[in-house]
Amino acid sequence: GKIEDLVKSVDENGSATPSRIPLEKGEVDVIVSEWMGYALFFETMLPSVMVARDQLMKKNDDSATMFPNATQVFLEGATDNSLDYWSDVNGFDLSPMKDKIVFELTSEAGVEVVPSDSIVTDRCELISYDLNTCLDSDLDFDV
Repeated sequence: GKIEDLVKSVDENGSATPSRIPLEKGEVDVIVSEWMGYALFFETMLPSVMVARDQLMKKNDDSATMFPNATQVFLEGATDNSLDYWSDVNGFDLSPMKDKIVFELTSEAGVEVVPSDSIVTDRCELISYDLNTCLDSDLDFDV
């Protein structure tokens, strides 16, 4: 098969399923995919790429790989003074809004650009994966 057929098959179906990929098992040297979601695993397509890896990538061949082939998740703390804004909004004390804003900011994950001078902790690696060998079940982890 041609790479154009593989890409077309994956895009039309939204995932890489072995029955729809027009390549022979074990004949692929490299799998290149942009599967990452925010915070690496939210809205990720990695499990679908792992199906393609397991079905198509050459076995017992150290030169066969995925790109990217490794991932790490890091955590570090930052300070944010944006809540101070609510203490004086054009001369009005809207401090009661702070609790609502804190709830909204902490109820789900967010992606933010944080200036380096706002970082207040050391960086800590939470988990890392070798994408050539990890399993779908490895992706669920506790910290």
